[in-house]
Amino acid sequence: LDLGDPNAFALPGGLVGVTPGLLEIIDSEIGMAFVLAHELGHQQHRHALKRLGRALIHRIAIGWISGSGDLSLLNHALSLATLKHSRDQERDADDFGLALIHRVHGTTEGAFEFFEHIHNQAGDGSKIGAMFQTHPLTEERLRDLHEAATHLRGSIERL
Repeated sequence: LDLGDPNAFALPGGLVGVTPGLLEIIDSEIGMAFVLAHELGHQQHRHALKRLGRALIHRIAIGWISGSGDLSLLNHALSLATLKHSRDQERDADDFGLALIHRVHGTTEGAFEFFEHIHNQAGDGSKIGAMFQTHPLTEERLRDLHEAATHLRGSIERL
């Protein structure tokens, strides 16, 4: 983990970490609140424990099936499935974080500061390359978050 890279993470037991690199790029309270709420979403959904459990089951299954044979293709397929689970967990944490920010602050304005910074710095990857990543494409995340924010605003206006 390069502490200069902008990043945040959730660890089992409720610990949330933020790198100094992240603190350097986020200027707003609501931008930081969303990053922390996203990480709390990982805690709420117990993503780290689920990831560990899934990895253990995969290893046991591969060991049982393979004996001493070569099942590298099965191992690669399970790795791709794990990456999809990871991307789904990121989306779950985004949804949780956005709803929490909206509930606490009454707005989502400025919440996407981190993702906008990442998108402006790095652009986006290819759709094909996305299936080999642990996180959804930033462009897709921003689109999904803006749609969810619009839905949250609409639900308040109907009250």
